[in-house]
Amino acid sequence: MLATRRCHHRQDSLLKPCYVLGGAAQLIVYTCDIRRCANFYELLKPVSRNVALPRTFPSGSFRGHSSANMFNHFAPLIFLSGGGLP
Repeated sequence: MLATRRCHHRQDSLLKPCYVLGGAAQLIVYTCDIRRCANFYELLKPVSRNVALPRTFPSGSFRGHSSANMFNHFAPLIFLSGGGLP
């Protein structure tokens, strides 16, 4: 039983940094996508705002919501580390 706990603890200590790194990488991707949408809007704005906004808003909105949903990615780390709810 003790050997199993040690093995489980070793796996946790190896997987946790990878899990955090994966979440951080995803946040970087979302940040770049939101900036790309803003650049695309700025590029299309001189043509027509009626063209630019409908083309860029759905993608930017999706990325914003997905970025906010990344809290669900980090929530298990908080709960499993004993953080719990405030």
